[in-house]
Amino acid sequence: MYVYLCAATSDQKQTSTSVKMYRESSSSSESIECSYLTPILRKAVVDHVSDTFVATNVPLFALIDAARRGNTQLVEETAQIFMEHASKLIEVANVACSMSDQVEGIKLVRLAAMQIQHLSPQVVNAARILAARSTSKVALENMDIFRDTWEKYVRLLTEAVDEITTIEDFLAVSENHILEDINLCIQAMVERYPDRVDRTAGAIRGRSGRVIDVVTSEMEKYEPGEYTDSVMESVRILRDQIMPSFAERIKIAIDTLRMKSTYDDGKYELTEQELIDA
Repeated sequence: MYVYLCAATSDQKQTSTSVKMYRESSSSSESIECSYLTPILRKAVVDHVSDTFVATNVPLFALIDAARRGNTQLVEETAQIFMEHASKLIEVANVACSMSDQVEGIKLVRLAAMQIQHLSPQVVNAARILAARSTSKVALENMDIFRDTWEKYVRLLTEAVDEITTIEDFLAVSENHILEDINLCIQAMVERYPDRVDRTAGAIRGRSGRVIDVVTSEMEKYEPGEYTDSVMESVRILRDQIMPSFAERIKIAIDTLRMKSTYDDGKYELTEQELIDA
């Protein structure tokens, strides 16, 4: 069995985090210095964060929708998904803390995570009450209050996790995921699966939105200047031009696939190329 331990090591020239891997056995412990694993572990954590903190409100909306319909069985099913999602957010946030040395940032992450842990069962109970009394205005207002509170603390947790995550790692991981999703989206278009196109396109939009939020937050830390203006102009183009155009063309592609009409070769190649460019 292997156990990974992180510890700070220092010498006259540099201070860095090293990772030691111990092999546990009944007779002896074998230690292997693996400091080169630190960047790999850090990127693995960022990859986990990138996957988990996308579309964070989807399970909540599914739970509320089931409650508004008065479907108690569906509420229980979506409640389980919602609670698993909340646990995942907390778990990944704690993992991000374990790879950071920002004391104040870690405190904020853990505070937000604790609030979400306490709030999650209350959100589920509010949904159960609404499902039992789906026509009650009071039950609906109660659900709205818990929804707003949940969204507030998830935003706080997301921002806190972003603060203790290096933007270079985040952008590199996000770029890789977006490229993978684009390839999956193109494959789904070729194979004519509109639902898969819709899902992967949604993932692309979600990840792109996260990039916009993280970069915008990062630029707020810098003094205004030529560099920040250039970066924010790129953000504006992505947000106001590329993403709306991407969403529009994806909608056309999905509608066309669902109508089961045949593609004109030139039109299909153009759509695919524009998808890659976006």
